[in-house]
Amino acid sequence: MENIETKIKTTPKDFFVRLFNMKSHRNYNTAISRINESKKAETLSTNINLERNEKVSVVTVLYNSTGVIEKLLDSINETNKDGLIREIIVVDNNSQDNGVRIVEEYIVKHKRNLRYEIKLIRNDENLGFGKGNNVGVMSATSPFVLFANPDVEFKANVVAEMIDLLNRNPKIGLLGPRICFDKKIMRITPIINPPVFVLRNFIGNTTLGKLLGIKPVQLGEYRKVLQISGAFMMLRINEFLEVGGFDEENFLYMEEFHLSERLKKVGLKTVKLWTSKEVGHLQAHSKFINTNNSCKSHPRKIDLYRQAEEHYVKNYMQIITGNSVLDFIIRQTIKLIYKRRNNSLIRPIYKKWLRLMAKDVILDHTVR
Repeated sequence: MENIETKIKTTPKDFFVRLFNMKSHRNYNTAISRINESKKAETLSTNINLERNEKVSVVTVLYNSTGVIEKLLDSINETNKDGLIREIIVVDNNSQDNGVRIVEEYIVKHKRNLRYEIKLIRNDENLGFGKGNNVGVMSATSPFVLFANPDVEFKANVVAEMIDLLNRNPKIGLLGPRICFDKKIMRITPIINPPVFVLRNFIGNTTLGKLLGIKPVQLGEYRKVLQISGAFMMLRINEFLEVGGFDEENFLYMEEFHLSERLKKVGLKTVKLWTSKEVGHLQAHSKFINTNNSCKSHPRKIDLYRQAEEHYVKNYMQIITGNSVLDFIIRQTIKLIYKRRNNSLIRPIYKKWLRLMAKDVILDHTVR
């Protein structure tokens, strides 16, 4: 606060301009400091020049994803005109539908005009999200890996913009783009959206924003966040392997939380980039997530989420914001809520937390 008080000695408008905005340049190669040097926003050249060998391998895990996998493959092929995506590694977790056949037919049908290679890996059992992705990474041949859910839609230039930022900033470990969620609440959730971005976009185009000099978020800006969405995230493959990949003790949910914290322990940040386009995301694509032939869908999902939550509370939460005092307060608060989640006062808070975090989980009537 001392820095703010000594630097801001003009009008309230100047304060808001400094607080929310960065100067607009056509040449997006210059990093511009915010009020304090520790909080920076960068802009990005719209004419991105990347080395030919700077390719990315896309890994996606299927489990009963018939309705979305073909759309994913189409969107990658349509947007990969720059050839940055070398391959997509499709890992099937022993699906009970015809998703594998769809991928095989897609390869035959489009092999002459595909702009990338498709590798299909079939597991004999449902290994879960993290372990399934780890299997896929073992077949990757690019310096960057992009983990994408089968229900996302690639958009032009997004991959190039993400690679460019990772190349320019070696301290960024895990990177996510703008994502168009079907649930609007996810677009403003502060856990995966920098609060400054949310505020600037909310009032940047309003009369109040113009009076205060607040501008909407510009292409190429990025901010450190607590978390990004695991539906679409990129990192360097060597750093992913260095921290041990995804936690294989966790079957499903919260994988990005685990990975982000382990990257933070080796000094790498989790960042959201304001890309030129929003990646599309249709949530809750996997109809049944079960380990046997019974069709228990949603009760099984909520059980898996609770298992993941318990695993996270017990084994992680050491580095959340990077501030040791604040992290201690957050950690103890979350543990208290989790421990007392059946208490009549805590129960409503816990249910709201579940609805926010377990986006594709339909809650049953009991909270253990």
